[in-house]
Amino acid sequence: MTLNFHSNLSKDLSLILNNSDDYNVIIQVGKNQDVKEIPAHSVILRARSPYLKAHSRLNGLQKRLCEDILELLIASDELLLEELVEYLQEYLIKQQNNWVQQNSVFVLNKFASYNKLQDFCLESVCENIKPFITSLEDSLILDKDIFYIILERNDLHIKEIDVWII
Repeated sequence: MTLNFHSNLSKDLSLILNNSDDYNVIIQVGKNQDVKEIPAHSVILRARSPYLKAHSRLNGLQKRLCEDILELLIASDELLLEELVEYLQEYLIKQQNNWVQQNSVFVLNKFASYNKLQDFCLESVCENIKPFITSLEDSLILDKDIFYIILERNDLHIKEIDVWII
């Protein structure tokens, strides 16, 4: 008696792809007004594409690495390991600067007491303030004291009138 699991599995996967509401990726194809959205599952994309598999693994590792370093930063501070606190801030700024810039609201809210890290995030936000201010989500999440610090800075790359218009 031979069982044909492959054809049933293929049918089930086809049903998932065509009728699923639990997709976690939307692929947008096209330009301007002619854009089509295709729902997809990241697990299937990773299984079928070595590039996406490597890319998603690197992104996950990058995020976890930075989160671990931030946890180590807090522990080092609590244990009064000043040299390690300084080193970890420098490492994040020099080696993980893209992640820190992309997560500057999170870093400013949770790690504002670390001066080097705070200064780096503030400079990053001030260099490109418009998307930050126009993003209601970021603006509402940011601690009001940090928001005031940003608005009072001299290196804010936006006209004062634009801040009030936004």
